[in-house]
Amino acid sequence: MIGRPWGRYRLRIVDLAYPPTMARLRGNAEPTSTSRGWLQVRRVYAYSLGEKMFVSARRLSRHVLLCCFVAVTVLSTGCATHVASDYPQYLEKNAGDSNLPSTDRASAYYLPPRTAALSYEFRAFSTGVANKWVVDIGEMLDDTLQSRDVQTAFNGLRKVADANAASDGLLTFALQTYSFNDFAAQISMHVTLQAGGRERLSKVYESSGKSQMGKMMLAGAFGQKNAVQQSTKAALDDILRQLINDINALSD
Repeated sequence: MIGRPWGRYRLRIVDLAYPPTMARLRGNAEPTSTSRGWLQVRRVYAYSLGEKMFVSARRLSRHVLLCCFVAVTVLSTGCATHVASDYPQYLEKNAGDSNLPSTDRASAYYLPPRTAALSYEFRAFSTGVANKWVVDIGEMLDDTLQSRDVQTAFNGLRKVADANAASDGLLTFALQTYSFNDFAAQISMHVTLQAGGRERLSKVYESSGKSQMGKMMLAGAFGQKNAVQQSTKAALDDILRQLINDINALSD
């Protein structure tokens, strides 16, 4: 095996040995194949680009390797945009649009550590694969629960750091999944309500936000952040709307 460094890639010429049966299956007519006893040996080229590795039966030109290197570099070091960075300002700007019903049967909320830290990353061809979008959905959920619309709907909802800290009317929001596919946010969340010393509600809520295809296709990267915020907010509002209706439907 021979290793030759060039830039950030390394070329290795490797002799792979396998039984004659496999040799016939893979084809044994190439001039780079030789025989060693009962084994067939084929010479291949293994290329390393950073942490990426690929193998080729032919030696690639430096131009091809340079293109591969550029592609790997762009995908691994592209611009990262955090969607949650100005989400509180987005919520304040759109206050009054949630159209949430009201309830007075919950007074506090708790976010488990996994939910608070949950984050999701993706790239979109419609806005350029070099751009990486980071959705800190746990942070955005917290911002949503502290927003003016939600606080008004619950007549005040305080955050607690300990699930045992609230004596009554405690909502626990546990995010299960978050994704952004087909130009829309998809959320799955388990919510429980503790009241009167017992669990009054335990349910998994799911919702998909409104598709943002038009905004993403027309505005590209400039509209992507707002598109993710808008679709995520729509999905969270729908879950909260379902939750409040379920709480109000509970018998005394």
